Amino acid sequence: MPPPESFPGRTAFAREVCARFGFFDAFGNPRESSCRAALRDLDAAGLVKLPPARRSPSVAPRPQMSSDPVPAACGVPKRAGAVAGLDVRPVAGREEARILSRLLHDEHPQGAVQHGGRQLRYLVASDHGWLGGFVFASPSSALAPRDRWIGWTAQARLEGLGMLHDATGKAAHARISILSLSEI
Repeated sequence: MPPPESFPGRTAFAREVCARFGFFDAFGNPRESSCRAALRDLDAAGLVKLPPARRSPSVAPRPQMSSDPVPAACGVPKRAGAVAGLDVRPVAGREEARILSRLLHDEHPQGAVQHGGRQLRYLVASDHGWLGGFVFASPSSALAPRDRWIGWTAQARLEGLGMLHDATGKAAHARISILSLSEI
């Protein structure tokens, strides 16, 4: 494999790494963002030398979402145990990803945001309709105040990030009463 500095930029190098090592998502797309993050960590630890970062004006990406609002669930009982066909499941496929993004956009105070890095996305389904969804995403790979407070070196951060998580978004249809676990 050619050395990193022989590539025109970090993204081109990350694409090559993805192709060489088979880093692809469920849709067959290269996992460039995760790969770039890992390569930055390796660069910070002195294990690889990346080309200089090129900064360009960027616009925050918007997640793709369903163009229509998610229909309100009908006839949802107040007790979770009485909800017919209750199913909390991982998001499967682009259509469900668009439904989750739309739910977050419509129901979450911060709306839908593009999450970077590793993430776990779930939808809450039922025979009554979609009830909600939530996302767990990777923490920021480098956050200076956090890293100083914890006392992390670059190497310690590489080893410790897997122990952190960020519950970045959760949404439920506003028309659905959410009961505490003690009420179920």
